[in-house]
Amino acid sequence: SNVRTNVASAKGKLLSSLSRRHMIEIILPILCNLKSILQDSCSPLLKDLMQYMTEIFRSYKQEAKELLASDPTLLMELEYDSRQFSKARKRGGMATPDRDVLEVLRSPRE
Repeated sequence: SNVRTNVASAKGKLLSSLSRRHMIEIILPILCNLKSILQDSCSPLLKDLMQYMTEIFRSYKQEAKELLASDPTLLMELEYDSRQFSKARKRGGMATPDRDVLEVLRSPRE
């Protein structure tokens, strides 16, 4: 019984580790590409994406730094965007890293 519990625990830790690794290596770069597309099109979805990316980065910060060491530009961009989003959120505004997009998002929607 104790062996089964240990095996189940080890299996859970392994799957959790694989899930984190997949999130950082596969999903995060896709989200970064999506962020660029949303910025270019001045999409109102940018705010939600930035909130999601900030939460992911906050939750997996150490893993992101380790796994994105081979892409320091992407890592620096994520850190910067996360800081900008958090600052704007604290000020109570709609948080986006790009001032022009921020103005578009603040304008009344039709």
